[in-house]
Amino acid sequence: MGIEETVIAASGALGLLIGSFLNVVIIRLPKNESIVHPRSHCSGCGETIRWYDNIPVLSYLLLRGKCRHCGTRFSARYAIVELVTGLLFAALAWNTLARGTGGATTESVARLGVYLYLTAALVASTFIDLEHQIIPDEISISGCVLAPILSMLVPSLHGTNGRMEALGLSVLGGIVGAGGIWLIGVFGKLIFRKEAMGFGDVKLMGMIGGLLGWKGVGLTFLIGCVSGSIIGLLLLAITKSRYLPFAPYLSFGAMVVVFFGREIGVFLGTTYPEWIRSLFIH
Repeated sequence: MGIEETVIAASGALGLLIGSFLNVVIIRLPKNESIVHPRSHCSGCGETIRWYDNIPVLSYLLLRGKCRHCGTRFSARYAIVELVTGLLFAALAWNTLARGTGGATTESVARLGVYLYLTAALVASTFIDLEHQIIPDEISISGCVLAPILSMLVPSLHGTNGRMEALGLSVLGGIVGAGGIWLIGVFGKLIFRKEAMGFGDVKLMGMIGGLLGWKGVGLTFLIGCVSGSIIGLLLLAITKSRYLPFAPYLSFGAMVVVFFGREIGVFLGTTYPEWIRSLFIH
């Protein structure tokens, strides 16, 4: 097994473990509870969950989603978060190291580490927003603070070798992300006479922009709006609910950019204009 394959397998295993931790974050952060103490326990009987009953995905399947002691049923979200995080981590490792031409270099592995951090933050934000309609500041604001630092340490995040240039691009991306969605929220409130965009989304976009740059955060918003509109219309037709948490769609957009940002950029910058030009020039 080569170094790329080893890193991919290790990233997938790490993702399963991180997913287990994210379940704690998803449950406790909205309640302002410590994510460290007490240890994971059953909400029904209060019994501490032993390590062998806390193996990501496997324990849930073996116990059929129930507490070993009292039979209280656990939400399927536990296994879903663990599995999704594990698969995303493995896919990111493949995309960053094996799919590219550079292989596993110090810079590419460092860039992978940043993408794994971003992914974990987005998974937590998505499930918290779905359940509680909030995005905790502990995730978004800390991400906004870390983004310029990580960009300086790993300048290839922004397609450059210069640390100060990467810092500038990170700050610009954060401003474009947070400022752009904030302005849309302001105009939306003026037009529709109600809150059009939560401030949690503003801070989340600041974090995304700080790590993906102004072009990446622009694509993130575009993809998020399109996917959110499609799902929102379907939900409106089925459930009649007009509430649409935006973090899941922004997160989806950000992940699409991480995986396919280069291809999308080539398409929008070269392929699409040439195709349009060919329609009028024979």
